[in-house]
Amino acid sequence: MSMSSSRKLDILPHEETDPVERFRAHLYHRTLDYSIAAACLKEADLADRLDAKLGFETVKWLLESDDRVDVSESEAGIIMLQHMTNLLVREGQEELLWDWMQKQPGDQGMAGGRPASRFQRRACALRALVETKACRSTNNQDNLDASLQAYLRAKKCPERIPLDLAKDYLINELTKPTDRIQDNSDKGKGWTKETYEELQRRCPWPRTDPALRQAFHDDIGSKNWPARKRQAFMKLYDPDKPDAEPFLQYCDRIAALV
Repeated sequence: MSMSSSRKLDILPHEETDPVERFRAHLYHRTLDYSIAAACLKEADLADRLDAKLGFETVKWLLESDDRVDVSESEAGIIMLQHMTNLLVREGQEELLWDWMQKQPGDQGMAGGRPASRFQRRACALRALVETKACRSTNNQDNLDASLQAYLRAKKCPERIPLDLAKDYLINELTKPTDRIQDNSDKGKGWTKETYEELQRRCPWPRTDPALRQAFHDDIGSKNWPARKRQAFMKLYDPDKPDAEPFLQYCDRIAALV
């Protein structure tokens, strides 16, 4: 370590105004916690400080730490996890997140916490990952392929990663236009070809690869969706002839029951 770097680390953490240096100062002085890390990561993420590799430094800290307080048990921990995940993906270090998600109790430098906490940590990390990939796809015509690929990879992991949080997020994203459909139905406006085409312009259905979409819906199964809703939804993503009408009719029926 250079003398200039040593002098920099000697500055007390609370005196640092730069989020990256503040993070590193707290890490050096062993005063870093989830609340401090969340604040630093959020500021660095929003400022696009990718050059600092703060996502890498954070997951390295977590991999080496003794997790007596689980990251998923506090709001600050969840915020830290979200920004760490976003930074890792943007830094090209996503594999480190998978390493951390699958870390086992007894692995070097990590206690692992209670089994329930360990599974909750994995669930929250996967949810953050699919959300990050979905948000990054907004400039690519709302393509959810990367998010679906992450979900399906987690399903095949040798170490169990709970899928429900990520699954609920993906279902919501895939059916996002139905919020406006339901709202229109609740107001008694009904749907015509013209109103649906206007909805498509304002809120298009997400684009997904047919094979990924099919794999996801096969995994969802009838336990999560009523059969009628699932059949109607599948029509939206038919690779040969997408048809929204069955789903619109389904939403109108549900609205009539409210």
